[in-house]
Amino acid sequence: MRQVPPPPARVSGHQPEVLAGGAILSTFWVYVTSSNVLYAASMQASLASMTPGHHYFAPWDARVLQHLFLYPFLVLCALDPAHRLAAHVRALPRRSGWTCVFGSGAPD
Repeated sequence: MRQVPPPPARVSGHQPEVLAGGAILSTFWVYVTSSNVLYAASMQASLASMTPGHHYFAPWDARVLQHLFLYPFLVLCALDPAHRLAAHVRALPRRSGWTCVFGSGAPD
C-alpha cells in the first residue's frame, strides 16, 4: 500500500512560501534603505565640496525612518493574497491622482 505524504508544515499559521516571500521582501527593503542612505551621503559629500554649508539631502536617520514607516505598506501590498489584478486596474485612476498630488508637493 502506498503511503500519503503529510501536508506541508505550517510555521505559526503561515505557509512556507509566504515566509520565504517575506524574507526576500525584507532583504530587498534593507538593500533599498542602505543604498538610499549611501547614495545621499555620497552625493552630499560631493556637493559639499562645491558649496560648503548647504545641505541638499536629508540626514541618514530621517531616511531610515522613512523606509521603516513605509515597510508595513510594502508588506501589506506585496503579501496580501486578496489583491488581484482587476482591483489594481480599477484603482489606477485614483493612484494616478495621488501620484500627481504628492509629486506636485515635492520640494525642488
